[in-house]
Amino acid sequence: MANFPDLSPGTFGQPVSPRKQRRLAKLKACLRFARFAMGDPHFRPYYTAAARKPCLPFNMAFLDAYYAPAIPRIDITGYTGQPGDTLRIFATDNLMVYSVRVWIYDRHGLLLETGEAILPPDRKDWVYTVSAANRCIEETSIKVMAMDLPGNQTYKSVLV
Repeated sequence: MANFPDLSPGTFGQPVSPRKQRRLAKLKACLRFARFAMGDPHFRPYYTAAARKPCLPFNMAFLDAYYAPAIPRIDITGYTGQPGDTLRIFATDNLMVYSVRVWIYDRHGLLLETGEAILPPDRKDWVYTVSAANRCIEETSIKVMAMDLPGNQTYKSVLV
């Protein structure tokens, strides 16, 4: 079992900087998640399947907790403000993106709709189908959140 680093004064009696305290806190959280994931019958199979020698499932869980998902691109070319339009979200993670949520705001910042995107079989991009009409799409804001198994969240917004 790993011992956690001490957050008391640093080397030679120097205080630990706030940046180092945040980094140590993140490492502790990653260790806690990895321990939890290895003992949980729902999480362990994901990390066991993803682990390749010499990486152990515990290490995969730790790395998954350490790195948040990325949203490199949101494709809004199919958005015209009509119900049935689709948005394509490209979200990546070192293991897997667990869910993608979408919010659409009008030009005044009022929420028009929110919902979960789906990942069609054999696709790498998530698809969100619009359900509410938006008569004036100028300055419409689309906000997307991608989440991985440990609960890391990444947000990205685009203006139409």
